[in-house]
Amino acid sequence: MGAVGLQAVLTVCPEASVHQAVLGEAIRVLRPRGLLYISDFLRNEHLAEYRTRYAASGRPGVLSAYDDNGRWLYDAKHWTIDELLNLLLPQCVVLRAEERYVRTRTGNEVRGFEAAFTKLS
Repeated sequence: MGAVGLQAVLTVCPEASVHQAVLGEAIRVLRPRGLLYISDFLRNEHLAEYRTRYAASGRPGVLSAYDDNGRWLYDAKHWTIDELLNLLLPQCVVLRAEERYVRTRTGNEVRGFEAAFTKLS
């Protein structure tokens, strides 16, 4: 059966082509009925800081991450639940999906997403 876990992996890959490559490989290595677990960050438009950072990037749900000295580290993608679910359908079936609050690497408490999928064939 097998299992693959992706925790905050898709967040650090803001480009659609990378999402497809990462998920394609995760699904490829799973056997039918294998388990794919994804935990990632959701969009946080309800927080003014995040609205400002998303707007600065000019891309929906994308923001830049910086180190303590203000140097750019990477662009991050925050998701909607539908965006995440649609990345895997129709190749997988959702077993469980839930929203919860999680902490970022800088300690902010934000909306997050955990889901378990199974590979169809």
